[in-house]
Amino acid sequence: MENNQLTKINSFTRRNFSEDEIYIFDVILCDNEIDRDAERFSHNSLLSLQKLFIGKTGISDHNPKSENQLARIFDTQLIKDNSRLTSWGEPYEYLKASVYMIRTDANKDLIAEIEGGIKKEVSISCLAQKKKCSVCGCDKDTAVCSHMKGRMYSGKLCHTVLDDVTDAENILECGIDIHVQPPGKKLQNMSLLSGGEKAFTAIALLFAILKINPSPFCVLDEIFIYNFKLCSKLCFHY
Repeated sequence: MENNQLTKINSFTRRNFSEDEIYIFDVILCDNEIDRDAERFSHNSLLSLQKLFIGKTGISDHNPKSENQLARIFDTQLIKDNSRLTSWGEPYEYLKASVYMIRTDANKDLIAEIEGGIKKEVSISCLAQKKKCSVCGCDKDTAVCSHMKGRMYSGKLCHTVLDDVTDAENILECGIDIHVQPPGKKLQNMSLLSGGEKAFTAIALLFAILKINPSPFCVLDEIFIYNFKLCSKLCFHY
């Protein structure tokens, strides 16, 4: 362990810890490659996340309870690998985080699993103010885009570029991005729908959740004010 690492770690602690009390490991938080959701981070977003993730706590199983708060990020580094190109033809770059844990009897098995390469995958959550189409460059939250992410256009995969990142969050505190295709209309972000369409989308989502995870009873206050006939049919079918 380098001296500057221990200094950075002790800037987060209530007392100074020695090198023997600390376990350090590195993880890759994110990169500029297109993921399985057909999204990627821009270079500027990675630069922003490099600062935002310092001091963030690592949790297990996406559960922020105190017993699941296991580690803390004390340093980050944005690394560019010019020998490797992404699927869209740019040099590969990734955000590496240096993480520390306090050695205890309770986490010695976890440390052994990390050392053995068993525990090595992480997931992150952040707030991106702009979500640009890779084909036309329009912001999908503020404009209608006819390009469908995941489809090929002129030999290139259409994907969403996440830009203008303003916050790094726990996954349980992040928002939900909903894209909807009302009858006779194009697929678009829910924020672009009319008030009535937003209401029906919310109602449809509610019944979809209830179908997967049924409840013994539920109270739907004033749900019929939007469309009595349609809502009656939904409730009867449920």
